[in-house]
Amino acid sequence: EVRAADRALRAAGAGAALTPFFRFPYGETAPGHIREVNELGFADIEYTADTNGWKGTEGGMTVDRAVRRAVDALRPGAILQLHVGASEGRTDVLDARALPRILDAVVGRGYRVTDLRALRAPTARRRPRTVLPQGT
Repeated sequence: EVRAADRALRAAGAGAALTPFFRFPYGETAPGHIREVNELGFADIEYTADTNGWKGTEGGMTVDRAVRRAVDALRPGAILQLHVGASEGRTDVLDARALPRILDAVVGRGYRVTDLRALRAPTARRRPRTVLPQGT
């Protein structure tokens, strides 16, 4: 599936825009799966915290709760997962509404938002490695 998706994206003209990162659906993975995506040229990047904004108000989430989950998870190396909308066709955009407050908290606590591509040293066709959360 990863190879097919990569081929389709490149065929559609996204080749240069593709980043060498991969996140397993639901964060469910195993060492063998990580090796497989690494061999395909992707680094497995997993999140360290999820706002759960995808649950929407029907799932008991609010903007305040999403912000609190993100802020409580802030630490060096944290990777926060946010969602564009809610699950199952719901129209909530809790994470989008929470994002300005989350960014204010990130900066207010002395952290910064970083593009993962900036953390990789520029080398020709370097094999990626899995990026693990700090302390693991």
